[in-house]
Amino acid sequence: MGLVEEEEIDNKTLADIIHIEGVELNELEKESINYLSVKLSLYNFHSFPFTSNTPKIQVYLEDRMYYIEIIDGEIYIKEGETREGYY
Repeated sequence: MGLVEEEEIDNKTLADIIHIEGVELNELEKESINYLSVKLSLYNFHSFPFTSNTPKIQVYLEDRMYYIEIIDGEIYIKEGETREGYY
């Protein structure tokens, strides 16, 4: 993978720029989100007392949506949006 000039990047999506054989973009994105989650120590978030509501963080990467859910200190990354009306 060679270097890409800044002007070439402006109108392209991440999928247009990254071409790694055998690696799917959403897996690369999930790994990046997981890395950032650990660096931010999101595993320290806990459920709200007396409820079953788990902490969730919505992440947008270009045209894709993911959310991070923390359950008992474990980080889970899922595609899509959190349940509507859950804010």
